[in-house]
Amino acid sequence: PRSARRRGRVRLGQRDGRITIAIEDDGVGGARIGAGVGLRGLADRVDALQGTIAIRSEPLRGTNIEVELPCAS
Repeated sequence: PRSARRRGRVRLGQRDGRITIAIEDDGVGGARIGAGVGLRGLADRVDALQGTIAIRSEPLRGTNIEVELPCAS
């Protein structure tokens, strides 16, 4: 497998007119938006919805992706 992850977690939440999505794994890390089309495509979609995306992915420390999108209540 590409990420060599053993565990992953997805969390969803809603607060103050925003929906939050947090995705994390314990894989090899090193993910970045410019490295391929997967994260670039995700970032483009988040931007089109006027949201934000943050990616933390240090080598050998897994990957954490946090997305916030506007959401009418």
